[in-house]
Amino acid sequence: FCFATFGEHSAPITSLCFVPGGGAVLSSSLDGTVRAHDLTRYRCFRTLVAPSPAPITSITVDTAGEVVVGGASNPFEVYTWSLQTGKILEVFGGHEGPISEVAYNPTKAVIASASWDGTVKLWDIYKSELIETLEMPADVLAVAFSPNGEKICCACLNGTLQIWDAELGELDLIIEAYKDTVAGRHSDDKTKATAESRSKRFTSLAYSTDGSGIIVSGETKSVCLYSSANGVLIRKFQITHNRGLEGVLDKLRSDRFTEAGPLDELPLSESEDEKLNESLPGAKRSKFGKRRTKDAARVTCIRFSPTGLEWAASTPMGVLIYSLDDLFSSFLPTELEEEITPSFCRKSSKAKEWTKSIIMSLHLGEARLTAEIVDSVPINEVELTSQSLPTNMVPKLLTSLASRSESSRHIEYHLLWVRSLLRAHGPSLKEQRGRNSEARSALRAVHKSISAHDKSLFKVAKENSYLLRFLSDFEPFGKSAEGKVSDLVKSEIDESVKIKQEISRSSK
Repeated sequence: FCFATFGEHSAPITSLCFVPGGGAVLSSSLDGTVRAHDLTRYRCFRTLVAPSPAPITSITVDTAGEVVVGGASNPFEVYTWSLQTGKILEVFGGHEGPISEVAYNPTKAVIASASWDGTVKLWDIYKSELIETLEMPADVLAVAFSPNGEKICCACLNGTLQIWDAELGELDLIIEAYKDTVAGRHSDDKTKATAESRSKRFTSLAYSTDGSGIIVSGETKSVCLYSSANGVLIRKFQITHNRGLEGVLDKLRSDRFTEAGPLDELPLSESEDEKLNESLPGAKRSKFGKRRTKDAARVTCIRFSPTGLEWAASTPMGVLIYSLDDLFSSFLPTELEEEITPSFCRKSSKAKEWTKSIIMSLHLGEARLTAEIVDSVPINEVELTSQSLPTNMVPKLLTSLASRSESSRHIEYHLLWVRSLLRAHGPSLKEQRGRNSEARSALRAVHKSISAHDKSLFKVAKENSYLLRFLSDFEPFGKSAEGKVSDLVKSEIDESVKIKQEISRSSK
């Protein structure tokens, strides 16, 4: 959910960057400014500008959070600012094309600037001099340093990934990534998808936390993960299957093409053409804000999380977060003995040893067994059982409850479990959120499940409210019945809101 919005920029935002420590976030824009936003008071506390007006296309910051680096599209220069004073420190020139991206070496005071002129230049920001110029076979669209600062990966317009040695300035590996991705068809395409140039280039890349993988994305529906050691494709992800977007279908229907163009883009009737005349003279469409084209499936930016277990992609559908956590499908052999079997878990449950049976089922890792054991706990024993569970078992149980509540009819019972677990172990989970990825994943799953139920419950309650107003007009029912049922619906909504607020506070 969104908890803060900064609207100081007057033009599209081109790049975002967090300051080390997470106390502030930097944003660059085509309005020629770089703004620093405080994440504690939620205000803009610093505005950085170039000596002459220049659209800033990319920014980065050093590991100490003191020097901000930005690249411009016109003039073709790289700027460095002091975040504390807001003054410009140095201007680096030498590129013959717009700067596509800048990157900071995490181990040295060296920055890399990628440009459309087909070069990547390495600069020493303290000595204010050029160290090396790396020649590329095509325009460079993205650049990134490895976590140890020894390698540089560049994404070129010809669809290749060039991995260079940052110390020696030598080319180590070429990954022909254009062979691994094919963009879907657009409604106005006249050629095959394999012949479209938009699918043969990547516009964003990032190293994994340990430097063993490189994830790339671009104007396609696919995200590719490569091994940085040998360039082997590890896995390919498809970000969406929404057929309402351009570039999702692999084949188009030939019967949807006409002599006047694609059938989907033609007016539905002659009356729609007449509506075009209702606009201002010379206008080509009736409403200024009406879209005439579909949005396309693409990824504008992609980044790994500091833990290396999640990565996020910025898409037209929103920010998509992929996680490597699979908390409930793994078998945990720790603290297991020979007598711990599914039958022994059921026997312990019948003996009213709720805590012991739940812990054993979680160690066995069988989802159906855990669901059976949890559902056997009486309602009046849920709170006491939640308090007696060890904290390290709570994330797995929360994940199980979140997955089951999406399709189960016992919503109130599962919400009671979630509330009891958060009341008993919420402070401990909050302390572990920075180093325990299981806790973060479990809280995200619970928050997602409760948000979905909250929306559906609010819709049903609203419809019932309108129905009660309609029924209250008839004498056989009267206003007394309306008041009783309305109070019942209101109490259910208030209870759902309270639980949702507890989940939100725990996830923070």
